Amino acid sequence: MKILFVCGANVARSQMAETFFNKICKLRKKSHKAKSAGATPGKYEGEFVKDVSINTVQSMREFGYDISRKKVKKLDKKMVKDADKVVVLGVRINLPDYVKEKEIIFWNIKDPKNEGMEVFREVRDEIEEEVGKLITAI
Repeated sequence: MKILFVCGANVARSQMAETFFNKICKLRKKSHKAKSAGATPGKYEGEFVKDVSINTVQSMREFGYDISRKKVKKLDKKMVKDADKVVVLGVRINLPDYVKEKEIIFWNIKDPKNEGMEVFREVRDEIEEEVGKLITAI
């Protein structure tokens, strides 16, 4: 099964979910695969963003995952078409109409933007838990 994780900018939540999903599936010897994208990536805190946020990298590093080389990806029709399920991390994300043609799962996960490391850790832990439940369910 192919899963697409989507959040606003693809600098934190969806990158965490993609990483957890792929690592857990590998450990459990499952053939599922995940990708991630941002519905509206681009300017973030006044700067054009190409890379995952520093706090995201640090919070995942605490779990032994190095995602420092991950790049921000913009959601497109092909990503959605290729996915079996789309998981949206956040409820206030503006999704293009073509996403609504797929089965969408919404996770109400807080955007850690402008927050400190403690919030990034809380978000990371919540995402890890939700990813585990999703893998068990599919």
